[in-house]
Amino acid sequence: MRYHDECQDRRVPLGSGITEAVCKTIFTQRPMLCGTRWTEAGLR
Repeated sequence: MRYHDECQDRRVPLGSGITEAVCKTIFTQRPMLCGTRWTEAGLR
């Protein structure tokens, strides 16, 4: 398989860092913003 070479040529990221960063922002940092109020149902 030449998956790595093909993705590199197309500049497609292979790592999971981008996905993990988005999940961290949405599911960890966003609910904890200053002044926000959430109910238990609102976080589901």
